[in-house]
Amino acid sequence: MLKKHFFLGLLAAVLVVAACSGNESDGSGETTVVRFQAQSSLQAGYDAVIEQFEEANPGIEIESSYSPNETYPSVLRTQLQGGSGPDVFFTYPSSSDPHGVRLLADAGYLEDLTGREWEPRIMESAKPQVTFDGRVYGWVPGAIVAGLGYNTELLSSELGLQIPRTFDDLLSMCETIASEGKIPIAYQAGALAYNMLPINGTALSTVFYGEPRWQEQRLAGEVSFASTPGWRVAVQRVLDMQNAGCFQQGAAGASSEEAFSLVADGEAVMTWLPTSAWSVIEGLNPDIKLGQMPVPGTTEEDTVAYFAPNTAISVNADSNVKEAALEFLDYTASEEVADQLAEDILVLSAEQLSGKGLPPTIASGYANVFEDPDKVILGLQWGWNPDLTQTMETLIQGLISGQKTVDDVLTEMDQAWDANPPEPPPQ
Repeated sequence: MLKKHFFLGLLAAVLVVAACSGNESDGSGETTVVRFQAQSSLQAGYDAVIEQFEEANPGIEIESSYSPNETYPSVLRTQLQGGSGPDVFFTYPSSSDPHGVRLLADAGYLEDLTGREWEPRIMESAKPQVTFDGRVYGWVPGAIVAGLGYNTELLSSELGLQIPRTFDDLLSMCETIASEGKIPIAYQAGALAYNMLPINGTALSTVFYGEPRWQEQRLAGEVSFASTPGWRVAVQRVLDMQNAGCFQQGAAGASSEEAFSLVADGEAVMTWLPTSAWSVIEGLNPDIKLGQMPVPGTTEEDTVAYFAPNTAISVNADSNVKEAALEFLDYTASEEVADQLAEDILVLSAEQLSGKGLPPTIASGYANVFEDPDKVILGLQWGWNPDLTQTMETLIQGLISGQKTVDDVLTEMDQAWDANPPEPPPQ
């Protein structure tokens, strides 16, 4: 959906011309139009910031557009390749997606942002993923926590259930919820931006909690997916959730909009999502009260939190309004605005990831997990490349649709890795 924010109604005709031309103001009083593009889940937070920015900068108009999370990467990449990319846009602080900062910087699409005032405040865990050849190409607003978002009133008040603390508890809860005529987990496996959340949630516990260097070992040829017991358990658990009736019919092809609507309408209790996507469900049902929980481990001690510096903001290296684009980026990265944005789009600071000042809606679902830094683990695909990520996404779809077995998933992931191994993690 394209949404335009006009600061001066009398200049509407001029703004349309500026939006088409993308030229800087020539000093004649015309307004400079900066095109901004992001995922739909971020719209509520950024619409408010755009309004504030335009009030403070009457010579600049921000023309914003938002795309569903699962289609956003391909839309952006197509625009950049065709020379029609936005001036300021959201990227991904990783190498695993088509809109990953390091990939786009390597292709020459991103403006070098090294030395901007906000650079020292980039989260330490995210800095390597927005750096390429020693130069910085993106601002990181914060980190998301991904897992199972749930309707708190439906789970606790109506169904009388508590947050499961072990994986067996989760399976039992799915059966109880299904017996009450509700969908336990609305799974959007057809949405590639969300498809990997279940395998992330399980593998971080069964593989990476015990061996945080697993990827380095795989790069060295010391281990494989098929030879690692934790990977077999992780993939099996996705299938176990399917077999226990945790997911809705047709989950393999479901979109994020379908899954979020099921939760917003009260038909489903939970769905897979990052905290930054809560606003989408809240937009569908303003009265809903959401909480977040992890995928529980074998025991409560094995339960971990999946965090990720989920988004970055970058500037188009070929922007015709670069000065205004940089001004808008710097405004969003200023401390006061960044703090407000983090609260609005529910991303966490490094301090919050250590358990200090966590929002109550997250703290209650994660018990004491955040108090142990070893249990707050970066999402597994952050060191992968797009081919590996897409392979796993496709295999998980096949697994829950009955077209792939656990052995198929493990074997084909090893084949994909050997055919195109990721680069060593950036330092």
